[in-house]
Amino acid sequence: ICLMSHLRKASGSPGSSPSVRQKPISTWKNRMTRSPHSTSISAPVFKRRNNSFSAVIESKDLLLYFYQDTLTKILTCTGLNKVQVQNILAQIDFLLGDAQHQCLQYNKLLGSESKRILEEIAESTLDVLNRQKETKAVIKIQSQVRGWLVRKKLQNLKKEDKSILRIRGSTFTKLLRSEKAYMDTLEDLLLTYIRPISRNENQSKFGHAAVNYLVGNLDSLFSYHQKFYDKLVGICDNPLFPRILPLGDALCEASAELRTAYMTYTNNYIPCIETIHHLRSTTPRFQVFVSEKEQNSESLEELFGLPLQYLLVLAGRLRSLHSCSLPIIENETRTLGRAIGIVESIDLACAKILDEQEEPQAFENIRNTLVVELSISGLKDPLLGVPNRQLLKDGAVRVLKMKNPCQVYLFN
Repeated sequence: ICLMSHLRKASGSPGSSPSVRQKPISTWKNRMTRSPHSTSISAPVFKRRNNSFSAVIESKDLLLYFYQDTLTKILTCTGLNKVQVQNILAQIDFLLGDAQHQCLQYNKLLGSESKRILEEIAESTLDVLNRQKETKAVIKIQSQVRGWLVRKKLQNLKKEDKSILRIRGSTFTKLLRSEKAYMDTLEDLLLTYIRPISRNENQSKFGHAAVNYLVGNLDSLFSYHQKFYDKLVGICDNPLFPRILPLGDALCEASAELRTAYMTYTNNYIPCIETIHHLRSTTPRFQVFVSEKEQNSESLEELFGLPLQYLLVLAGRLRSLHSCSLPIIENETRTLGRAIGIVESIDLACAKILDEQEEPQAFENIRNTLVVELSISGLKDPLLGVPNRQLLKDGAVRVLKMKNPCQVYLFN
């Protein structure tokens, strides 16, 4: 911002190019969000479109080179890749007027105001670097103190107890990694498949009902696991880890949310899978879209099946932690036992839902109802949303003054 301010002040005429102000801000945003594979931006930047400045960038004694080099380094520090940096620099070049470009090309000496601004930037940069050193030292001290506290707590333990605590810490670390991998898989499912389908519902013409079954409650499920993972990270960062693991408390507090999320997901699972099969066989655009995505990841059906296995895996990890018990953590062990019971009860409830839906009569009803629902446009609520709704009969009915007969579906 300071550099841009200097450029406008140095030119003596802020906004010297009237056409620049007429460009909409959407142009700036669209170019900033250009695909990383875009090749439409070419170096060097900070030049007019007639290429009159295409050679001066090689001369490092000009202000032009200094500003571009400095901005490039600042933008790179923010984590942007090379193409994104080039896009932003090209937009800055687009905003500068002819007078400002001439100022960059011909001014060899900085004015007093420009010197003051650059001196402030230099001071701020040094201040940031000094604070980074201090922060790094503080973090190192905190790490040493945490290690000392843990070692002090372990000094009075027996050798067998120390071994159990080491196994306890290793098991929890595996749980943390497993949770992170599962959360990444959910995010991949959302970003790769669900959100593109949801955003382009009207253009894709998959149908509102089909999109509803595909989206389900994946967003709320992912949100729950983000919060749960943050709690696990907080437990791991505790100075008394692995002696104190309030994992049972974390699960018991969020048990209602966990139960709702997974039972809702399980209720929607078979309709979702049947919807995928229906779209694969009837909608070429959907098949093409999914096939392109599946080249770099698991199949869509496999990704949707992973949440059904999660609760069983989680219960197994919790049981491994529960087996690493000590007398000094007796209360925590009891709480963890209650959490295991909660997770296993939710898993059993979800398995019961699947068993009921997979019974031949219920499964056939789900399939027939979905065929009806996916063939009708404009339905606000899903037909499967009502418990025990069954398709009784369907057929054609001829209506007076209508050329073609109506198809009628009768539900209980």
